[in-house]
Amino acid sequence: MVAWRETDAAIGRGRIWAVRYAGGSWGAREALQASGNEPNDPAVAIDPCGNAAATWAEHEAGHKRVWSNRYETACSGGGATRRLTTSLKSDRLIR
Repeated sequence: MVAWRETDAAIGRGRIWAVRYAGGSWGAREALQASGNEPNDPAVAIDPCGNAAATWAEHEAGHKRVWSNRYETACSGGGATRRLTTSLKSDRLIR
């Protein structure tokens, strides 16, 4: 899986997109972000079984919040997008 931030002209702001690699080819890109906030700092982690999680940060109500969307190889597709934090006091994310 790869994830990136790209400006979406249809909505006039950035979105987080992802593409999965399976069966020897890249799949179709899909939007992971569900909220209407501006996203930043996308990152992906993959475990030895091929399960992947994409994370990104958004500014919401004056706070930076971290979101995640998980793809499990045993499932038929992507997981639900969910917020991982309620508030970060700093603009610095730990990677």
